[in-house]
Amino acid sequence: MHSSETLPDVATDQPLPQQRGFLNRNLIGWLYTRNPFYLLSLCFVIHGTAHWFQVDSGPRHTWTLMALIAGYTMMMAAAGFGIVRFGRVWDDARSIFAIVVVLFVALAVTLDDAMLNHLSLAPVIGLAGYAFAAVIVEGLLLGLRIKLPVLFRLPLHGLLGLLFLYPVLLIPHELSGSADAIVWRIYLFSPCAAISFVTFLPAVWRGDGYVRDNGTPWSWPWFPWGIIGLLAVCLGYRAYSLSLTFDPVMTLSLQEAMELGSAFGGYFLVPMLLAAALVMLEIGRVQRLLKLQSIALLIPAACFVISFPFSEPSRLQSDFLSQFVQRLASPVFLSGIAGCLFYGYAWLRKVRFAEDALMAALLVMSVVRVESVSVATLADVHPLPFVLIALVQFAKCVSRRDSRRFLAGALCLVFAFHVAPSFGWEINLRVRDFLTIQLAVVSLILAGVLFNDEFARLFRVFGAVALMIDVVVVFLEPTVLPDSVAPWTGTVYLSAVAAVSFALAAGLRSWSYLATGLISAGALIFDCVVWMLRRWPGIESFLIAAALFVVAVAISIVKAGRNLRRQA
Repeated sequence: MHSSETLPDVATDQPLPQQRGFLNRNLIGWLYTRNPFYLLSLCFVIHGTAHWFQVDSGPRHTWTLMALIAGYTMMMAAAGFGIVRFGRVWDDARSIFAIVVVLFVALAVTLDDAMLNHLSLAPVIGLAGYAFAAVIVEGLLLGLRIKLPVLFRLPLHGLLGLLFLYPVLLIPHELSGSADAIVWRIYLFSPCAAISFVTFLPAVWRGDGYVRDNGTPWSWPWFPWGIIGLLAVCLGYRAYSLSLTFDPVMTLSLQEAMELGSAFGGYFLVPMLLAAALVMLEIGRVQRLLKLQSIALLIPAACFVISFPFSEPSRLQSDFLSQFVQRLASPVFLSGIAGCLFYGYAWLRKVRFAEDALMAALLVMSVVRVESVSVATLADVHPLPFVLIALVQFAKCVSRRDSRRFLAGALCLVFAFHVAPSFGWEINLRVRDFLTIQLAVVSLILAGVLFNDEFARLFRVFGAVALMIDVVVVFLEPTVLPDSVAPWTGTVYLSAVAAVSFALAAGLRSWSYLATGLISAGALIFDCVVWMLRRWPGIESFLIAAALFVVAVAISIVKAGRNLRRQA
């Protein structure tokens, strides 16, 4: 050991240098880098606000709570302005800006109580709340020289205006007889928010270069979609808070309202979610982000799921749901239709997996009706979605010359025929089943005849085998034919199959169809022989003579062929 090396003093109470570095890197360093204290401060503010309402202080001291939240918001905004303008601490500023957005929502919820307590001042209170938020936002943007383009700026103010001003529409001029109208206005908050989300599309289509030089170290998509996305989530909570604040208290006492709940259901959020999915889809398409496109395709499916009730609905929920179904349709049906339209749009925009999603949505909609509000109210399969699937498959078949698309579309039409109502045309079930099987076999044959790709050649063999099996089944078990048809149906069927098989064998040079034709012809001959034996006494000798004649002619032909070869 070198003399310069020394052992650490293990008797001292001070941590070793290695231990001090470990603590610095893993605790103090994390706290310094992440600085979660802004977020913790917000959590205590939210907790205090909730406790304020829980102990019934809100209705008595609304203005005090408003002043506290507004003051805390200004304090947070001032901190963000100072640390960026003078210290360039953008990491902490990102958390502060997000917290300011959440505080806007808390302030808007508090203003709702002020509007209810002072109905005549509701428009003024709403405008004051929006003006406060607009001044904070514009002050930060202008003071910090953050360049937010107008196509983002105007929709952002639209969302803020909706956050603070929409409750003004929920204040009725007369309290009597206005509960139903208020509930409908609460629901319409989501479509209005959806329209506000859609206004971001012009900015989306400009691409990431539209916000490249924004005056911050943040690049697209965090700027500006981080704040916009958080505001979108907050608007979802805003829809729920409106139903709690304005729905039951208009006609009931506070105690009765708290016990009754609200009319809010998961389908209230569907318009907002679909609009957000559309914006995400366009962002993914413009920026070629395949994962984002896939996430956007999942959102309509989630909307369809949340349209179902997950528990026993309250009386207010049941009453409004009944009105909703009577005036429009069931939320499940509307969500499914909207999902189909969304997937159709994505398919036209050539988004990956959009066609598969559209087919799946149409299949699901085959069991959904206008009145379907739960799983228990789903109906029997409807043929229209399968017709639409067939049209889509045929359109792809024409453009790509794909036999698989043709076969899928044809089978969907066959299934639609099988489940379609009779519309007054009395048809025997056995006739329908027989025709369904025959149409399926014909679809398989046509897929092999009309196309010449790899799968078409395989379908030719499958078509011949299916036709052969059909012939054998009809020959061995004639009862599979419908009882209501003429007695000559079996003979006509075998004759037609034999003729078609020989024609396909000649046209396609297919040995499989030739075998099917020979089997069909043999079954037809046997059927005719049995029929004649039952009706013409003594015909046996003539049939044997005919068979021997055929054998004799065959032998003569063989001999003639040998003689010709010898002479040659």
